[in-house]
Amino acid sequence: MTVGLAGRLLGMDVLGAIGLGETLGQVTTLANPNLTALSGKTGTFLARGEIPIPLTQALGTISVEYKQYGISLAYPPRVLSDGCNSPRVRPEVSQLGYANAITLSGTRVPGLTTRRAETTVHGRRPISTACCWSR
Repeated sequence: MTVGLAGRLLGMDVLGAIGLGETLGQVTTLANPNLTALSGKTGTFLARGEIPIPLTQALGTISVEYKQYGISLAYPPRVLSDGCNSPRVRPEVSQLGYANAITLSGTRVPGLTTRRAETTVHGRRPISTACCWSR
C-alpha cells in the first residue's frame, strides 16, 4: 500500500483510521521502523531478538543455535532511471509459543509461529508501506 504525504489512500485517512483502531483496541502497531538504504543495498530491521535453541549433537553433547524472532523487515531498494523508487519489501512477524513446543534433553523449547510476505512497491516520493495479519 502506498500512502501519500497526508496519509490518504483512495480518499480515506489511513493514518487516522489506524490511530482510531489503536484507541479502540482493534489495532496494535508492532513496529514503526524508518529505514533508509542505498540503492542496491539491503536495509534491515529486527525488533525483539534471538532465542537460543539447544541442538543434540553426537555423543550426547548439546550445542546452541540462535533463531531470530519478532518483527523484521528487509528491503533492497532500487532507484530506477526515471527517479522512481521500486523496493522489494519483505516483512516478517514471528512469536514464541508453547502450544507447539518440544522437550529436548529436559529443556522445553518454544516453537515459532511465523507470518511473512514479499512484494514490490513503486513510487516517486519516499514510500510508506503497511502490512497487517490477523490472528
